[in-house]
Amino acid sequence: SSKPGGGLRCYVNVAEPNNLLGEVSITSTMTLGALRKVVQSRFGLPTTFKMKRRKVPIRAAQDHHLARDFFKDLQDDYLVVDY
Repeated sequence: SSKPGGGLRCYVNVAEPNNLLGEVSITSTMTLGALRKVVQSRFGLPTTFKMKRRKVPIRAAQDHHLARDFFKDLQDDYLVVDY
């Protein structure tokens, strides 16, 4: 149930247009752990990469939570990765 262009924007280091890696789709059943795997695979990131919702770190201990609980508004929310 995602609208066109309804993916979660992923940036590297800083959420600026030239740092945009791309978008990933989030399904209603996707966990943060599954999102972490998709992002790593899609963008060729090392397994040690870090994820943040905007500026808030998402720890591996939170990977069992649903991604939609963290990223409720795909228009305003975005993911930042550091590696």
